[in-house]
Amino acid sequence: MSALFGAERIRKGPVDIVQLRDVEGDLLVSIIPSRGNMAYELIHGEGNWLWSPFDDPLADMDGSRALFGIPLLSPWANRLSSDTYWINGAEYTLNRRIDNLRIDHNYLAIHGLVLFAPWTVMDLGTDAHGAYVRSTLNFTRRAEWMAQFPFAHRLEMTHRVSKGRLCVYLSIMNDSAEPIPLSLGFHPYFRLPGEGDRNSWSVRCAGRKRMLLSSHYIPTGETEACDPQTPIRLGSGLEMDDVYIDLQRDMSDCALFELADGKRQLTVGFGPKFSVGIIYAPSGKDLVCFEPMTAPTDALHLTRDGRCDALQQVAPGETWTEHFWVAPRVAR
Repeated sequence: MSALFGAERIRKGPVDIVQLRDVEGDLLVSIIPSRGNMAYELIHGEGNWLWSPFDDPLADMDGSRALFGIPLLSPWANRLSSDTYWINGAEYTLNRRIDNLRIDHNYLAIHGLVLFAPWTVMDLGTDAHGAYVRSTLNFTRRAEWMAQFPFAHRLEMTHRVSKGRLCVYLSIMNDSAEPIPLSLGFHPYFRLPGEGDRNSWSVRCAGRKRMLLSSHYIPTGETEACDPQTPIRLGSGLEMDDVYIDLQRDMSDCALFELADGKRQLTVGFGPKFSVGIIYAPSGKDLVCFEPMTAPTDALHLTRDGRCDALQQVAPGETWTEHFWVAPRVAR
């Protein structure tokens, strides 16, 4: 363990967690490999910049299906408009009798299959650039997952802290004989810690177009123009569940989303293969989700209907990799 960075695996309450520390950046990240490899603490300055519904997530999450922290949504993100979907010209149907689907209030399958799966830690340590943990999940070994999405693949996730940022890298290794289309992403739950609430919060969105949604939150294929330079004042009553495309990018090809209140600022950068951003901010809750996505909601249907661009694919034997980063800052 270097003086600037720390990486350790410890027992905390009922579970093993991984903690990554960036001393100069005043950043501590805690991850639960056994629960979806989910980061649940992003400690900087006044407190935790990740939202949770629990007073003590480690003690209270047992048996709960509540989402918090930074969960991965795979092999599809958000909702499917029906139980049938199309890949490589073939039709597949979800089997609800297996009882491994998460269902929304409109009885639509949502957020994929791997939310609470245990991951295997492969490498944990520090180097000259930061602290990191690399973990894997073999989708193919779970028959109940393959029954719903019959494409053999493995997932690898690396969390790294450095220069006051958390970077999350995701890789998909295609072990099947056919291309795998990518309609997945992350669902991070953010907050501004300390005094104050969302009445003083504003968000900036990188999207230059917003997809119009049906009453079931499915894109209709229509869009409206947005101004990425104009901040959106949240207020306690504003509710957002919006899908943005045509993301504006900086010199490093990252799309930037920002949550701020004048004193505190959280910036999230999406790598270029995360081509879609979703902002979720339910009314009455002090949280905002900036969700990096490879495709819009319901893309496994929309591409067949011509309502969105063709999906990114992972060719047989190939690996797809992308990242996003999170940087909290408190004004001095």
